[in-house]
Amino acid sequence: MSRVPTSVLAALTLVVGFAVARGSDLRALGGLVLLAGLAWCLVREWRRTAWWRLALVVLAGALCFVASHVLADPLGAWPSVLLCAGALGLVTVLLVDHPRRRARPVDGRPLTRGERVTEWLLTFVGPAQLGDPRRPVRRASPVEQAREQDLRTNLVREVGPDGRTYLVERADPDR
Repeated sequence: MSRVPTSVLAALTLVVGFAVARGSDLRALGGLVLLAGLAWCLVREWRRTAWWRLALVVLAGALCFVASHVLADPLGAWPSVLLCAGALGLVTVLLVDHPRRRARPVDGRPLTRGERVTEWLLTFVGPAQLGDPRRPVRRASPVEQAREQDLRTNLVREVGPDGRTYLVERADPDR
């Protein structure tokens, strides 16, 4: 669920909250769904998003909630909820889901159109991943363990003057 953008969750919270309130005839139950969705979105984002951005999204959610009630008379209940959910999703994309840092090529040139599209898509699908994340983790084989031990005993991690980390062969004390 971590790959689903928070903007989608925020918008769905408004829609599902309305659907629960309408289907159960208990407005308080719909309000509970809204609060649970709000808490879920905040817990997902509180470590990586500035507090003021989260506060603005919460304020936008409250305004969309009120606006959906105000617009229900002229537009109808479902259209007003869907419109306001879309607005909440857009605000959340701009404040929370938007890439935090724009990548810049090493040579300082501007990003090409394809690179910008790829960067935008990474917001929704995340980076490439090897293997199946749902498979259980397997234990390392004895050959892999021996290789790991050999690497740890023969190589040492060094930080160069440029700040990059390198693995270099450990100096032999017998020479």
